[in-house]
Amino acid sequence: GMKFMAMQLLEGGELTDILGMPIEAPRAVELVLQILRGLEHAHRQGVVHRDVKPSNVVVLPGGGIKLLDFGLSRAIEGRVATASSVVVGTLGFIAPERLRGASGDAASDQYGAGALLCFGLGLTLPLELEDPPSAARLGIPARLVEVVHRSLHPEPSQRFANTADLARALRGAARTSKARRVPWGLLAAVVVVAVLAVALALAVGVI
Repeated sequence: GMKFMAMQLLEGGELTDILGMPIEAPRAVELVLQILRGLEHAHRQGVVHRDVKPSNVVVLPGGGIKLLDFGLSRAIEGRVATASSVVVGTLGFIAPERLRGASGDAASDQYGAGALLCFGLGLTLPLELEDPPSAARLGIPARLVEVVHRSLHPEPSQRFANTADLARALRGAARTSKARRVPWGLLAAVVVVAVLAVALALAVGVI
């Protein structure tokens, strides 16, 4: 006759543990894309998370992620789960409109995901996003910086239309950076072969 609730046991660590220092852009994008898939699913069900931050993300041993703690979530339409007169969340990841008193919507979750990516890349909100050389010093592709910057726009209407659009933009930025990446290993091999060929030609008197 006892009632109880069973919860899933998650092995792994908080994203905060991984993001103790800047990580490579492809890995940061991969993690945030997984988070965006979770947010997109929640939004389709009519739920906004409202507290997207590293400590609410668990990284599983296999590399997958789980987005936790919907305690501050609210219905996109209908009754707010927490007092609308109180701003709840974590500074640095709270969308500006929520600080202005709005209850938050899908665009607010998008801001949180952008802040996560910014944090993972080692950029400081918001100044270094306005300073392209800082991103260049960290080896962050300019196109990726543009996507992050838009997701963090102070005005919700200027962000991406939804989390799915943000995810597509991130994948596009990742593909662009890979296409432009110089294959230094291959280039070094070609140079070595060329040097050896010249040395061999000199040795046999061809040149």
